[in-house]
Amino acid sequence: MACAKFEDLLLGYAELSDAERVRADGHVAGCTACKEFLEALQAVDTNLTAQYSHRVLDANFDHALRRRIRQEIPRQRPSLVPELLDFIGWAGIVALIALWIGPLIHTPVADATQKAARWSAGILVACATFVMAGFWVALRCFADLKH
Repeated sequence: MACAKFEDLLLGYAELSDAERVRADGHVAGCTACKEFLEALQAVDTNLTAQYSHRVLDANFDHALRRRIRQEIPRQRPSLVPELLDFIGWAGIVALIALWIGPLIHTPVADATQKAARWSAGILVACATFVMAGFWVALRCFADLKH
């Protein structure tokens, strides 16, 4: 396999400046993998040139190609679904946290049983919040895949 840093240089070998070509030739002289890679590129270039040398492009080919590409790719507005799902998910999480913290702050606790029941309810709400957040994240990922 050709050296990674010289691969791009060798791909554009025909268009290299004199300094870049001297650098590439120096590396190719000492590296058999890059030499084989360059020879393969030159063989492909020679075969393609021989095969398609009789074809002549119209002067308007470049302009016509760009126009056709622009016509075939419709411009789409970005979807609002991911942002809407984010808003709903975060609003749900904030609402659940508020529902969990609100009673803990405002209601006095009479005995340890009530305190334990309140904390277990809080843990249940926290678990529900976690599951809901996971659901919204999964739904958001699915929406990103579709759009």
